[in-house]
Amino acid sequence: MEIEAPDTLPRELMTIPLHRYRKFTTIHVRLKPEAAEVPGVLAKVIQPISRRGIAIVGLYTSTMPEQYSYITMFIDSTKISEEELKSLIDEIRMNVGEFNADVRVYTSPVDGVAIDPYSFPITAMGSRAIILMYNSLRGIISGLSRIGAEMILNIVGREIGKAGFETHERMVGRDLEKLMKLHEARFMMSGFGIMKVEHMDMEAYEFTVKIMHSIECEILEELKRPSGSYFIKGILEGWFSELTGKDMTAYEEKCISRGDPYCQFKIKPRST
Repeated sequence: MEIEAPDTLPRELMTIPLHRYRKFTTIHVRLKPEAAEVPGVLAKVIQPISRRGIAIVGLYTSTMPEQYSYITMFIDSTKISEEELKSLIDEIRMNVGEFNADVRVYTSPVDGVAIDPYSFPITAMGSRAIILMYNSLRGIISGLSRIGAEMILNIVGREIGKAGFETHERMVGRDLEKLMKLHEARFMMSGFGIMKVEHMDMEAYEFTVKIMHSIECEILEELKRPSGSYFIKGILEGWFSELTGKDMTAYEEKCISRGDPYCQFKIKPRST
């Protein structure tokens, strides 16, 4: 029986693509960290933009307690003069001046693409991260499978899983339910797929995990190489090994690269 994926939509992280012949300007508003806890700050930033009838085509915020808080917006500046843009920035700065706002502006030199030169590095849970594009991962998997070195993917995956568990444990301790929910959430937010822990038996150290839209197995399906997972399998093995204190192995019972509607793994201690 096929399981349904949650009602999700893609998130475009860095650019607003495919808007040909439009000019995009990035407005980056840096604030005191405590501004994130004050209701209405975002409205004060947006109000001057909406009042002028300017479209905001992208927006995100980021906050690190006691360090920084900022709001980044991409606006359609195709029909905005330099004088109008300056007036807009002055009003935003005035609206949030109590938070020592530093407003920075960058107009993309490439039509149709919004660029944020102010947010670096990318972080996740306070640790530096990178974005690995689909085509890049596809090239890695294709290259390693072509020379029969898929086990490298498994080793890398296991290390990622172990490091992930250590981070999760620092956040929520050994609370099993919270650990599982955090593991599922970070797996999805990292772009690996949509994971659900269907069964767990802590006495026997056995677990069943279903994954919808596994990025690795979708690549294998596209490449017509139904060999099954190595990378995602490794992530699960590393994470559950740290959870149980045992050397865990994952058996892929179902795989979309072999025609199944989802991937399913049985995870249990490795036989000696």
